[in-house]
Amino acid sequence: MTTSTNLPAGVSQNTFNQAVSEYAAIVGNDNVFVADESMSPYMKAYIPVDEKLYAPSGAVSVSSVEQIQEVLKVSHKYGIPLWPISTGRNFGYGEALPAVPGQLLLDLRKMNKIIEVDPVLGTALVEPGVTYAQLHAYIKEHNIPLWLSVPGPGPLVGPLGQTLIRGEGYTAYAEQFSACCGMEVVLADGQVVRTGLGGIEGTSAWQTNKYGYGPYLDGIFSQSNFGIVTKLGLWLMSAPESYEIFTISFPLYADVEKAVDLGRRLKLSETVRSPLLIASTATGMALAGVPRSVIKPGPGALTADEIQAFAQKNHQPTISMTAALYGTKDQIAAHLKFVEKEAKAAGGMLLHGEQLNVLPEKLVHHFHDMFTGTPDLQEFALLNWIGGGGLIWFAPICPTRGSEAIKQIDMMKSLAAEFEFDFIDAFFLNGRSMVHLFNLFYDRSNEDQKKRAYAFFEKAQATFAKAGYGVYRSNPAFMKKTAQVYGSAQMDLNRRIKKALDPKGLIAPGMSGITIA
Repeated sequence: MTTSTNLPAGVSQNTFNQAVSEYAAIVGNDNVFVADESMSPYMKAYIPVDEKLYAPSGAVSVSSVEQIQEVLKVSHKYGIPLWPISTGRNFGYGEALPAVPGQLLLDLRKMNKIIEVDPVLGTALVEPGVTYAQLHAYIKEHNIPLWLSVPGPGPLVGPLGQTLIRGEGYTAYAEQFSACCGMEVVLADGQVVRTGLGGIEGTSAWQTNKYGYGPYLDGIFSQSNFGIVTKLGLWLMSAPESYEIFTISFPLYADVEKAVDLGRRLKLSETVRSPLLIASTATGMALAGVPRSVIKPGPGALTADEIQAFAQKNHQPTISMTAALYGTKDQIAAHLKFVEKEAKAAGGMLLHGEQLNVLPEKLVHHFHDMFTGTPDLQEFALLNWIGGGGLIWFAPICPTRGSEAIKQIDMMKSLAAEFEFDFIDAFFLNGRSMVHLFNLFYDRSNEDQKKRAYAFFEKAQATFAKAGYGVYRSNPAFMKKTAQVYGSAQMDLNRRIKKALDPKGLIAPGMSGITIA
């Protein structure tokens, strides 16, 4: 029997070996992984820690709800915790690594059925292993006039995992958890629950109404470890008659304040249905795969002032706000006029159509893909910025007030300068709030950079929390510390729910800082 290099706490090698034998009897020997070489695909992470500190004990790949139920029985018998993953591609936030080492990965990728897509009601029902690329191909093959809302690394990730982690997309349904409807969940004791109208046998309305009767349950299964979600209902956007990608450019970095206030007005007036991406020319170049040396070939961290100087020298916008208009051609023409008027009043310049050529070609192509629900791999070009395979996202939530955006930028500038990292950020504006995404690039082979990256995240989280801001997602190394920012009352309530649903704490202990102790 192959030994695990990172056993679960309190579990001996002999006990673990016996459990592995029983897991193999359920799913087959080829679907249980323990040896280091077989675990290597699960071990890649971009976060600034040694992967071995968060290494799982192994992985078991399941292909049905029934197998999950049997695996749970074995885990109960031997006290082996399970860390469920859908595709294990949590890019920028830790990939497949568990929050507590030694857990056995429960790999759901083989559960990859597209159960239904309703072209009339614009709904879908999918399993955990379904990727955006797979669902997009299905919709195209069947000529269904629906669009997805895909995240940056879309082809490799799936809507179930992305929705449960409350990630963001690019189309009108960008807030992805807001566009899910109905879950099937396997609880720790093996019971299968279908939320909302899914509890009614033979219903045709499961994916049409979120709530049904009684407490709304779906929310407690997002960013949590209260159960294993095996099916998820989605709402998909109807393909519009036409669309138009546009950018509003601004000459100064300080114009972020004007961009945010303008973006809020455009979004809350429902002139713009997509999110609005506010970013510097450096962020755009990083997305396009342009190496850092083009802006700053020498040593030292890249600053906002240097980004502005580069943009002005090369006749590029320092700050751009990019979004999409959807509707009929007449609607888009009218909205473009309104956007142009508002942009001019805010000191910006509207660019659309061929005018977008001022931006890097790959970036423009990426925008056309993302804002039309077409998954592509362009955002992995971020890893080319400096090389070295290190990327951690610090992502505080910010109200859509320009003054607060500037406040957060000033805080981020100070932290980037203190820890000597390039200042590469962006705002993902989705209505009354936005995600302020700081791209922390570092070389994972450089121990000094790795330590500084960890220290940056730790201090950034504490600094922003003191100012009243919290991040919307975290990586395994910081899940507990992130939960603490949100207060002891929320942590206690989550602990009480966990004890009620999973008294042995076998499903993903430590996820979002939630444990039974």
